[in-house]
Amino acid sequence: DHIIPLQIKNSQDSQIISFFKADKGSVSRQVHPPWPVPCKSKLQEQDSSESKESKAEQVKINNCVVQNAMLYIENNYFNDINIDTVAFSVGVSRSYLVKQFKLATNKTINNRIIEVRIEQAKKVLLKKSVTETAYEVGFNNSNYFATVFKKRTNYTPKQFKRTFSS
Repeated sequence: DHIIPLQIKNSQDSQIISFFKADKGSVSRQVHPPWPVPCKSKLQEQDSSESKESKAEQVKINNCVVQNAMLYIENNYFNDINIDTVAFSVGVSRSYLVKQFKLATNKTINNRIIEVRIEQAKKVLLKKSVTETAYEVGFNNSNYFATVFKKRTNYTPKQFKRTFSS
C-alpha cells in the first residue's frame, strides 16, 4: 500500500491534509497521515529569545498533542482505531497521550472514539439500516453497536430511526 497526498489546504491556524491509500492501482478509503499535523500555538509564534520552558508553554504543547489526537479520531472514526493507533498517529507514547488527553478533556480516548461514532451514527441511521450504520461508523458488531447506542442516547437504534426519521 502507498499513501498518496491528495489535498493540502492551509488556513490561519491549522493545516488539513487529506491522504488516500492506493492499493494495486485503485484509490480506496481516505486515511490521515500517521504523523502529527503541526499545531502553531500563540506561544510558539512569540520571539524565540523568550524561549523559557514555562508551564504555560508546556500546557500549550500538550494541548497541541490532544488537538491532533482529536483531529485523528474525527477523521478516522470509521476505521479500526484505538489508543495505540491514535498515539502512533500523533507521535507520542500511549501513556503520555492517555494522561494528556484526560487532563485536557476529562474524557478517555476510548470514550471520545465512541462519542464521535455515536454522533455520526445518528446521522447515518436516518438513511441506512442498523447493521449498515454500525459498520459504517466503525463498529465491528451490530449488537455491540446497539448496546452502546442505547446506553449513550437512551434509544435503541430502531427507536431512534422511527422517532427522528422524517
